[in-house]
Amino acid sequence: MSKRVTITLLALTAVLASCARPDGPRTSDSIGGGPRYPTVRALLRGGEQPLPREQLLEIARFIRSWERDPFMPTRPPNPEEEPSTMALMLRWLTSSPDVHVSLCPAVIAIAEQQAGEGAGAGFLMGAGFGMAAYMIENPEEAANPDSARVQGAGIESGLLWFEAYRERGLARDASILDELIEVRRDGGRVALQQYHAEHFRCGGREDAAGPGAP
Repeated sequence: MSKRVTITLLALTAVLASCARPDGPRTSDSIGGGPRYPTVRALLRGGEQPLPREQLLEIARFIRSWERDPFMPTRPPNPEEEPSTMALMLRWLTSSPDVHVSLCPAVIAIAEQQAGEGAGAGFLMGAGFGMAAYMIENPEEAANPDSARVQGAGIESGLLWFEAYRERGLARDASILDELIEVRRDGGRVALQQYHAEHFRCGGREDAAGPGAP
């Protein structure tokens, strides 16, 4: 299955790198009392080839901890910081044979229609990493990255990244994102998955006049 990571993500990477360098919070990296993966590089080592399940689960745990606040120092750390943690993770995401991410930019397209360029900064980045973590955690979902379950899980993570950027004044508000935050508040990931199934399809909005449309 070919990996489909949109040009939008790569463009967004350049924009984000110019205004902020989120490096992520803490994850479990200790086995038997010592650090198994002392750095982000070590955690991702060999990622261009299929990785053991145990290592993939550690990567998923790293993503889950990172998304709580992508501006906090990571654990394991990235002491060199060149490339940044984000760049290292993107390299893994785009080259890994274990994870195939299909980014659907519908939410960002609507947000930018509503609030202009820069609305929802961080959202697509977080969505991509969140989908990867979800497929690692639920390997039965990996064969269908366009499913509402995978895409809804990506929306959940994307909102966390958006909120971190907004808190620091790096993202503009848009009503579609506020709407999705309310959906998450009321029903969590399952509600976001259902919302995606009802309102989106990969690459566009099914009901452009529906909820959140300008």
